[in-house]
Amino acid sequence: MNSNILSVLKALHEVSGFRISLHDMDFNEKAAYPEKISPFCALIQKNPAARQCCLQADKAAFKAAAETGKSYVYKCRFGLFEAVHPLYNFGVPAGYLMMGQVLHGAEKDRQELLSAAAGYSAESSLKEALAKIPVLETQAINAFCKIMTVCAEYLTLSNAVETPRGNLAESIKQYIAKNYAQKISINGLCAHFHYSKSTVISAFENAFGISINRFLTQTRIEQAKKLLAATDASVYHIAVACGFPDQSYFSRVFTRETGLPPGKYRKQGSEALNT
Repeated sequence: MNSNILSVLKALHEVSGFRISLHDMDFNEKAAYPEKISPFCALIQKNPAARQCCLQADKAAFKAAAETGKSYVYKCRFGLFEAVHPLYNFGVPAGYLMMGQVLHGAEKDRQELLSAAAGYSAESSLKEALAKIPVLETQAINAFCKIMTVCAEYLTLSNAVETPRGNLAESIKQYIAKNYAQKISINGLCAHFHYSKSTVISAFENAFGISINRFLTQTRIEQAKKLLAATDASVYHIAVACGFPDQSYFSRVFTRETGLPPGKYRKQGSEALNT
């Protein structure tokens, strides 16, 4: 593991008192400081059902953070606060930074946590282990989450977290799916993801068995087919909406891909619906 990453995890722990961990895109923990989870969590997770609850909550948090691109703060099944922030490498999702676990300062939260834990563990040392968990008020929890966000952004900007090629290919695919109506080129993708042309091309072709340009054309034509079938928009407007520079070029490509000109494709679809 990159020593720079470990130093960030250690520094963030020393500031907050929380356990800080780094996870890959498959949610596997790759590094943490300190290495061991808290004694309280260790006792709880002796129970397989409790451990499964924890894993499900964490995965849901990772996904929520990935969707927003921002920090996601949540309570685990047992009432401990945790936070997750997505990490990127040259614009490609690379993993997650996680901070936890911390207890809210209210006494009722402590009692609720012990009650929830009692259903999964009969350990007499639960209360003693709970006493070792950091206790903070909401304002302090939010402040430390902001510090974690800064650390995550530092790791992102320094591109310290390595990205598997598969993630790059999937990110390119998603980018095309969202931006097919815009001008897209190999050079533009290289600039966007900060990878060389050979890396971008080989990563995509190795992952999907198709070239980027071919996938882009297929994506645009499939969208055009949907618009021709479901709307009364002109062929010109559909061409523009699907990322083609002009109607003539669109018609040539569409005919080549489907065997029919756009107008005839629409007519056949309409006739099929009326029969």
